Amino acid sequence: MPGTIEHLASFIHLLSHEHIPAQHLKLANIDNYDLQDRMLYKFHFLPKEYVDILALNLSYKIKHPVLKEKLMLICKNKVSEDLQAQIQYNIEHIK
Repeated sequence: MPGTIEHLASFIHLLSHEHIPAQHLKLANIDNYDLQDRMLYKFHFLPKEYVDILALNLSYKIKHPVLKEKLMLICKNKVSEDLQAQIQYNIEHIK
């Protein structure tokens, strides 16, 4: 059962579209494995117009190797090859 903070990530896609990016960015800044894992799990619910920027932002924030791998797997189906390359670079070089 997820804790309270993970519930925030679970329901972010239910916000009105204009509020999703700001709230997603706020949550991404929280260094919490369970929260970031839930954000990745719910990534496919996000509106398509925000997927690129939110995936790129997560690539700067996620530090755990397992979550980095999950992000790359998600990005293979969701973002362009150029953006995948940028995200891969971020994952490998940002600590």
